[in-house]
Amino acid sequence: MDLISRTKKRGLEKVIIGILLVVVCLFYLSPIFWLISTAFKEQQHIVSTPVYFLPPEVTWVHIKNVFRIYGGLKSIKDSLIIASTTMIICLIVGSFAAYSLARFKTGGKNLPFWILSNRMLPPIVFVIPFFLLFRRFHLIDTHLGLIFAYLTFNLPFSVWILRGFFNQIPKEIDESALIDGANRTTVLFRITLPLAGPGIVATGLFVFLFSWNEFLYALLLTRGKVRTLPVLIPQLYGGHDILYGEVSAITIFAIVPVIILVIFFQRYLVKGLTFGAIEG
Repeated sequence: MDLISRTKKRGLEKVIIGILLVVVCLFYLSPIFWLISTAFKEQQHIVSTPVYFLPPEVTWVHIKNVFRIYGGLKSIKDSLIIASTTMIICLIVGSFAAYSLARFKTGGKNLPFWILSNRMLPPIVFVIPFFLLFRRFHLIDTHLGLIFAYLTFNLPFSVWILRGFFNQIPKEIDESALIDGANRTTVLFRITLPLAGPGIVATGLFVFLFSWNEFLYALLLTRGKVRTLPVLIPQLYGGHDILYGEVSAITIFAIVPVIILVIFFQRYLVKGLTFGAIEG
């Protein structure tokens, strides 16, 4: 009887936990559901009473307006160019810098913390100096200008995180390869970087997400030739009218890449949050 009671109790606990998980998932997914539903509703159904949780008639007019009238495709392209380029530069420069800090202790113990402190500075501090500097070199409203601005806070982050990953790789592996006749370049590219692959992927994803979602620099350092998604979305809020359907439609395209990256590289993101902060 005791065994049967324990079995029933465990079964009941599993059912309760399952119900709680479903409730939590529904709670967190409800905004996304409402976003998708609004993107395909007619304008009169979006603001009508009673509320329509599902569109009575599916319409594609909001998505068409976003791309044909408001330049949604160009904003997606600008965001991809800026975020991808920033990520690539951060990984290349950050890998070399982090390897130097981890293996050769370049700058002693203080340099890594100084690099990290640059990431802690609020972005608003750099806006006016950047604006004056970029205007002098004609970088306002350009992809290159935003990339330089994004590097100021993404590169220190990349160096710090990658340094933590390189510190997790035993130095004895490098020393064994050097004894066998390999030079330092061969050790870096054929041994250390492949072993740090998960950390490099995680760092690249973080940098991409930070650049993809950045708003302040994109708003103040652009005019119209370059317009990222975080800047486009607020422009759909007019003084007397809010384009709920268009806002929902373009927001879907803004969050889809993020969701895809998180789904496929979740384990790398977790490693980046844990190992990257370990001091070696």
